[in-house]
Amino acid sequence: DVMMYVLAAGESSPLRVELRDRKKLALSIIAASWTPSYVDGSFLVSGMCMPENWSALRDAILAEFVRLADSPLKPEELAQAKRQALVQHIRSLETAAGIGGMLASSQLAVGEAHFDDAYVKRLNQVTAAQVQAAAKKYFDTNKLLTTLIVPKGYKVLTSPGTAVPGSSTTRPDSGIVVTPVRKITLDNGLTVLLRRNSAVPLVAVQMHFAGGLLAEKPEQNGICQLMARTALRGTKTRSARDIAAAFEDAGGSIEANSGKNTFSFSASMLSDQLAATLPVFADAVLAPTFPADEVDQLKKQTLAAIARTDDQLEPSASRFFFARMFGDFAYGRPAIGATETVGKLTAADVTAFHKQCVLGRNGVLAIFGDIDLDATEKLVRQLFGKDALAAGEPAPQLPAPPAAGDKTQLFVQSSKLTKAAEVDMGFRAVSFNDKDYFALTMLDTIISGYNLPSGWLHETLRGRQLVYVVHAMNIGWRQTGLFYIYAQCQPDKVRQVIDGINEQLAKARRGEFTAEELSSAKSTALAGELMDLQTNDELAARCALDELLGLGYDNYEKLADRINAVTIADVARVARKYLANSVTTVTTCLPGAVEKK
Repeated sequence: DVMMYVLAAGESSPLRVELRDRKKLALSIIAASWTPSYVDGSFLVSGMCMPENWSALRDAILAEFVRLADSPLKPEELAQAKRQALVQHIRSLETAAGIGGMLASSQLAVGEAHFDDAYVKRLNQVTAAQVQAAAKKYFDTNKLLTTLIVPKGYKVLTSPGTAVPGSSTTRPDSGIVVTPVRKITLDNGLTVLLRRNSAVPLVAVQMHFAGGLLAEKPEQNGICQLMARTALRGTKTRSARDIAAAFEDAGGSIEANSGKNTFSFSASMLSDQLAATLPVFADAVLAPTFPADEVDQLKKQTLAAIARTDDQLEPSASRFFFARMFGDFAYGRPAIGATETVGKLTAADVTAFHKQCVLGRNGVLAIFGDIDLDATEKLVRQLFGKDALAAGEPAPQLPAPPAAGDKTQLFVQSSKLTKAAEVDMGFRAVSFNDKDYFALTMLDTIISGYNLPSGWLHETLRGRQLVYVVHAMNIGWRQTGLFYIYAQCQPDKVRQVIDGINEQLAKARRGEFTAEELSSAKSTALAGELMDLQTNDELAARCALDELLGLGYDNYEKLADRINAVTIADVARVARKYLANSVTTVTTCLPGAVEKK
């Protein structure tokens, strides 16, 4: 297990730094150690690469095994691996499900519910010499299996065969301290949210900015996501590896993301490492240099990911649907971008976009976890104050989306994927701050469940064996909303699936809901909300987003009252009002079977 953490547990690990970033042999790579109690286990390294690189990638992976067998680990490698293992264990204690799963699996595997505590203690006692001995013992090419999945028609010309030489911890106490959120506004307009929760020795940092697709010009589609990712690839004083290693040394991680309305940077670390890592986070977010080689590398990875959507049903169908649902409006474009736009982006473009969007009045920073509130506030003021972050102007008034159509439309996309088809159906709904939002959420829960498969659509379409999966979502954005339904099925069942969905929607428009269904939907939605806010990271992200979008950081505390206030009459009314004119798209290998009706 220590070898697994050493090889590929983080962004600064050898497999990712050497094989993915430096040698550029892999697009992605992971390691996994499986050690069950009832059968011999296995050690797996799995990478994705361009077809012509597979042999070189395999040889490079095996060379890492040789390194482990030939020489002991460096002290810093061993220490970082142990910290990663410790954090994984600590994270399992953040949620009720995690604690229950840990206790049950330990009891089942070894007959001791608290075995995981002993496991972490014993893992911390592993020495470099023991790791080397294990490498020599288990990395035996006579027991090596290599599998490849290659493009159709590609001929594997290189024969494999590179030789490998040699063949009771204290539980959290009950004195947990949880404080209300402390809200601060810095001189540059940045809103800061701080909250202490001493349940586990972890800290979550979330920084969100208004932006995403709404801030992009059509000809620069994908720039926000590219900017967020490349921001973590270097500053004047730190390389991409320095940034990743700083957080992995602290038992945490750092990442970036972008969506339709916002983009974000998030990090985590052990609580005693906050003072050491928050300056690195601030440097990466506020002062990236966007090295041209890093931008070019991530562009290539992005273009490869865009190209892969044509070979995958769900992303291909989703892209087709949103383009028809919203047309030229920002929500109709994919966050990852398009080949023709991403390919033209430059480091200068990305730098300018960062300067435009990363501003004090445009962001919210949330730090939740086992923190000293006063010391953290002082550190935040030093790192994110006026000298570090320009105030800028508030986010500009956003363009209005086009009006919803007044008729139902059907679009069909031919697909080379023959095993399944996807139906996507959408109705223009409301933003998250509209009075009808929660009634639509209850409608969604009744007909489709809440994050889990249940409800009318699931019971009828799965019951008739028409679909592999079917689900609905009530999505609220800043500018508008979407009541969205998707289903995957066999290509020859598409028409029956569309008819089956419309049958259930007609039932909803007639208001055929029961008091029992609504009561169950309220309980399901409230439980789902609580489960989604168990960890510091989840709660910090929710509070930061709600504050940024004008709902207030304490919006989650009002959810129960707003959900419980919904009546059957409300649900029936929004069903009649919003489930009227849809845009339906079908991605299938049998387009004629859909269009001829």
